[in-house]
Formats: sequence, structure tokens, C-alpha cells
Amino acid sequence: MFSSGREHECTNKNNLFFYFLVNYKLFVGIIVVWFMQYYVYVIRLDDAVLKSRKFKRRNPDVNMGLPCFYVGQSCHPPETRFWQHKKGYKSNRFVKEFGLGLCPRLYESFNPIGTRKEAESLEAMLTERLRIKGHGVWSN
Repeated sequence: MFSSGREHECTNKNNLFFYFLVNYKLFVGIIVVWFMQYYVYVIRLDDAVLKSRKFKRRNPDVNMGLPCFYVGQSCHPPETRFWQHKKGYKSNRFVKEFGLGLCPRLYESFNPIGTRKEAESLEAMLTERLRIKGHGVWSN
């Protein structure tokens, strides 16, 4: 039979819309990954954390007179991540129970960080530096 061409026109518009939608999401995803920043952060823990056997096992040489810390890294700014821990969102048990606040002077000079890999290595480096000084430190 005869076709007015409108059915074909309609499917072309749908295909064109779908094409732009898929490519827009891809473009936005690339931009987000390209400009994504990471952060390291240090959270002061209450001295009561030393009552935890798990924490003490990880820190056998802790100096009881020095403060304890949690060191982490995230794509979220430190303030946001601290409150996520306290509210229980992807939180560490020690931060949720014993977290007192951020210690910006210990991490500010490193932020923001370009890649997750760099952030992870800085997290490990900060953890080791604090442990060497005798602090009790928890890190993932």
C-alpha cells in the first residue's frame, strides 16, 4: 500500500532522539571522569577507641598519650565525607562511634588530588607517617 512517509519520519525522530540521549550521557560521563577530584582526610578519634581489641591489634606500638586518627580518601570533600561517616553512609565503624572531627592541617596541603590511585597512595603514606610517630591510626 501507499505510505505517507510519516511513519518513517516518526521512527527517524525517535532514533535521532535516542542517539542524542545516549551520546549526551556518554559525553557527560567523560566530562565527570575527566574533571573528577579526590581528597584525603584525617579524622580525630576519641581515645575510647583504644578499648577496641581490633584497633589495638592494628596499632600495637601506639603511644597512649597521643591522639588517634582515621585516614581516608574519597571523591567527596572531607566535610561531606565526615558527615557521611557519622550518619552511617558507607561509614567506618570507628569514625561513626568515635569520630570527633576533621584535622585539616594534616591533609589540606594534599587536596585536591587528580586520580584515585594518587589518593590511595597518599592515604597509605599519611597512615604510615602517623603510625611512625606513635599515633593509633585506622585506614582501609
